[in-house]
Amino acid sequence: MKRGYFGIGVYQPKTTENIETLWRSAHNFGAAFIFTIGARYKKQPSDTTKAEKHIPLIEYKDFDGFMANAPKDAKLVFIE
Repeated sequence: MKRGYFGIGVYQPKTTENIETLWRSAHNFGAAFIFTIGARYKKQPSDTTKAEKHIPLIEYKDFDGFMANAPKDAKLVFIE
């Protein structure tokens, strides 16, 4: 039996394409949510799948805001 969940995110993404790629990756790997730190996502007309209805996007202003709202006992993995 599978237990738990995971989310994936990006820190200060430079382009909206990065977030669209993140959404596709989240869907492919079964993530429960995605998040950005330090950037706001602007809805793209090319998002024909309406990804936000399937995998929520959580936006944090900065890393402190992210850490203040991270799930209890969450294990963080950073990849460059």
